Amino acid sequence: MTKKRFEDNLAQNIFSAIEKGFSFVSTLISGKPKCASELASTIERKLSEINSLDDKSKIIEYDKLTSYTLTKMGVRGETFSQKIKNYKKYIRESEYRDIWRAHIVRNKISHEIDYNPPLNELKDAQIKFYKFLRRVKSE
Repeated sequence: MTKKRFEDNLAQNIFSAIEKGFSFVSTLISGKPKCASELASTIERKLSEINSLDDKSKIIEYDKLTSYTLTKMGVRGETFSQKIKNYKKYIRESEYRDIWRAHIVRNKISHEIDYNPPLNELKDAQIKFYKFLRRVKSE
């Protein structure tokens, strides 16, 4: 690794650590993770982009956006499952179940080769993700 590349990687790691630190401190101070205005703008933009996709792709993109949002809000966890479990204490049990069910649909779409869910199951998962993201965005 060249010295320049090493320095670039080091700087990137330092900035990433600082960003995570600010997010963590913000969570400590306020208790519940909050959605910053920049993140809210990103959520709004991505929700608009997702609308143009087919139903299966929408589920995958909603799942990715939800995971990204939780990460940016400072919710700990390496996987979607870990993040949503760590965020569970801040949401109603019914909302947690809804997001978990939507995530299960996403897993089936992504991992089961012949999985063709009925349209109502796809729409239901989309609505669950969308409602969650809209609520988080407004916090």
